[in-house]
Amino acid sequence: MNIIDDLINNIKPLDKESMKKAEERQNNIIKPQKALGVLENITIQLAGIYKTSNLTMPKKAIITFGSDNGVYEENVSKDNQSLTAIHFPNFVQNYSAIGSICEYTHTKMLAIDIGINSDKKLSDEIIDEKIAKSTKNIAKNHSMSKEQAIKSIKTGIHYANKLIDEGYNLISLGEMGIANTTIATAIVSCITDKSPDEITGRGSGINDDILKNKINAIKKSLEINKPNKNDYIDILTKIGGFETGGMLGVILACCARNTPVILDGLITYSAAMLAKLITPITTDYLICSHKTREKAGNFALEYLNLTPPLNLDLCLGEGYGAVMYSQIIESAIYSYNTMKTFSQLNML
Repeated sequence: MNIIDDLINNIKPLDKESMKKAEERQNNIIKPQKALGVLENITIQLAGIYKTSNLTMPKKAIITFGSDNGVYEENVSKDNQSLTAIHFPNFVQNYSAIGSICEYTHTKMLAIDIGINSDKKLSDEIIDEKIAKSTKNIAKNHSMSKEQAIKSIKTGIHYANKLIDEGYNLISLGEMGIANTTIATAIVSCITDKSPDEITGRGSGINDDILKNKINAIKKSLEINKPNKNDYIDILTKIGGFETGGMLGVILACCARNTPVILDGLITYSAAMLAKLITPITTDYLICSHKTREKAGNFALEYLNLTPPLNLDLCLGEGYGAVMYSQIIESAIYSYNTMKTFSQLNML
């Protein structure tokens, strides 16, 4: 785990001096103080992350992970698991939801098969990093081996580092996989001690009977596997998904290299929760785009102490909300750089 430990040791607090300078500029450009609200907070946070108050327009990318989950066997989803292999290749095309918003916002897309339940190569544009064809059924077994958990994290680290080396400095997260809201909800339940009865949602729109199956599967997973709520690798190994580990790796790499990460929905929140277990500093590098419709998302956000500025009733995954929110981030940076100060206009 040397590469993971090295990254963790390189995650430092945000640069307070740069944040102070950014706040001073916000307080002196031609508007009432705090009038731009969240947009001001974005620029101050970015100054702390980038360690400079001289903000430039970001070079944007998104990393999406495709992976299925063995708990599907418990009848927790209305969709067939084959859907992931069918739809995930569409991510890189402009006719899909995430593909269209990436094209519109000039965001580079990396789509990584880290655990899709398929024997065949999905397409030349999908990166093949398959650890296994789906995780195991958490209602009966550990989700994966510790070696597989570490490999999933290292996969995320590798591709985040690759993008950062290429100059990308604003990275979004996305995912797809059947039964992944079950996995994410189990993680939220484990860390927050909230009952699955209270926090389990309907995912892609399941009926009451399937919802009961989902709740029972999560309860079984916690009873059988007994994950240590304070140990990120134990949680990932016992009840996590390959996509969870991949996103965790991205978060760790970005935090260690002064790069902000835009979260999307519940599954990305669950990876962020594991990152916070490693070091609470990671949450300072996270930008939460929108509030998910999934019940467990509310409890995840409370744990992360993050308040998403948008509530668009999204429950898609894929990273659509994260990439869309990057436009608001760009607007904040543009105004921050373009507006003049009171002294420049002799308005003091």
